[in-house]
Order: sequence, then structure tokens, then C-alpha cells
Amino acid sequence: LSGRLIVTKMAEQALRQRLPKLDAALRARVVEYRMVVVDDGSSDETAAILVRLKATLPLDVATHLINRGLGETERDGFEHVAARCAPEDVIVRFVGADTHDPSYFFVLLDKLSSVYAVVISSKFPPLVVQPGVAAYRAFISRCAYLFIELVFPIPTLHDFACVFRAYRGRVHPRA
Repeated sequence: LSGRLIVTKMAEQALRQRLPKLDAALRARVVEYRMVVVDDGSSDETAAILVRLKATLPLDVATHLINRGLGETERDGFEHVAARCAPEDVIVRFVGADTHDPSYFFVLLDKLSSVYAVVISSKFPPLVVQPGVAAYRAFISRCAYLFIELVFPIPTLHDFACVFRAYRGRVHPRA
């Protein structure tokens, strides 16, 4: 495969909207890419929707016969992509809900330079308000992140759980 690979796990209702929307944004920027969706053994209409979308989109589907949970789904998606990507490829991982405007993909790609192997977005830039999130839930979430930052201090990393990330296809050790 050449170009950029996008790994995702999506809910049935997001597939019909999210994948075509992302396709349009990438085509508008003339980005060569493939999407990879891991069907986690869904019992809904996910498999049928993916078959229809595969006819019109550059889409690979990795399928589990039974639902083995989010961890295995994510791992299998990365293994699928790692076995097929070239060193110049970029892997962008994101949540399946339609929560990230496709323009943000290009922000991640622009930040991913020869200096960085991974770029991680964050829900927690300074003084941000999370729309649609109850104040109590936002408070608990913020406290958990502050605790993790204290225990595992990594400069410039402020969100350990955000799944909207970009990775180099292959990272080569420096000489």
C-alpha cells in the first residue's frame, strides 16, 4: 500500500456518514490513502454497510467473527496496517463517532515531520471547555489526567487516552 492509512473502529450509525465525509476531504486535498475498518464482530448491520462502502471507497475491512473487545480490535487494526504499510506511510487513528472534522487530519499530518514519529491530539488544551460533556464527568476526567501527568510526567503530553493520533508507518532508529 502507498499513501496514508487510516485505522478506525466505528459504530454502525457512523459508517454511512463518516467514511464518505472523510473520503471527500482526502480527495479534495489529493491525498492517496486507504481506510482500514475493524469490524469487531458486530451483531448489527456493520458488515453489510462495509460491503456496500467497499464498492465505492478505498477500504479494507478486518473482521472478527465474535466481539473480542476494544483492546483486541485496536491491536488487530494496527497489526493489519503494520503488515501492509511502507516506511513513508502515515497511520491516523481516530474514534468512529463523527467527532473530528476531517480538516483536523491535516493538522496532525502537518505536525508529523521528520522530527516526530507520533503526534497525539488532546481534548485538554489549556482552558478548553468540552461541549456536550456534563460538568461532573469533565471534572472527573480532568482530575484523572492530572493524576496521570503527576505519576507519568512526559513533557508536552497532556492527554494519554485520546485516540486521535498520527504515526509514521515505520520508525527507523537514528544513526
